[in-house]
Amino acid sequence: MENILQHTSKWLATAQHSLQRILHSTLMPLVTRLGGIEEICLMSARGMMGLFFIYFGLDKFVHYADTSIYMSAFSVPELFLPVVILLEVGGGIALLIGWRLKMIAGLLAAFTVLTALVFHSDFSEQVQTILFMKNIAIAAGLLLFVVLGAGRLSLDAQKPKKASKPKKAK
Repeated sequence: MENILQHTSKWLATAQHSLQRILHSTLMPLVTRLGGIEEICLMSARGMMGLFFIYFGLDKFVHYADTSIYMSAFSVPELFLPVVILLEVGGGIALLIGWRLKMIAGLLAAFTVLTALVFHSDFSEQVQTILFMKNIAIAAGLLLFVVLGAGRLSLDAQKPKKASKPKKAK
């Protein structure tokens, strides 16, 4: 038994060393070229959040009548549904590509909190409480984008920077 453990331990050490060598030789240069782990995390978070909004916006479009009935049960007029779909799909795409991110993220955060308050505030139902908290967590993530911006791997980063005006001497 001890012999098997020794061989397994040596194999694991060799595998770990090989994996570290592969990561340092291939993955680390890629991470560095993309701007570091922070930039990759910002891009990934934008992508996940964007896909979330796109999915649910398209779902509302596909199930338009059902969504309209659901909204009317909460006294929300049907005329808001096209606006909601446009906001979710358009805002999701903007998040995905990092376009006007601070403004879009702020708008989606406000929308998400409003949605939580209108549709998920029956805390006597556990599912509604969970959905409320999910929306609040999503809004919190969106507010981080308001603070941090889109990152270097975005359309916002591709915009030419405005030249600062020289200050007048007094």
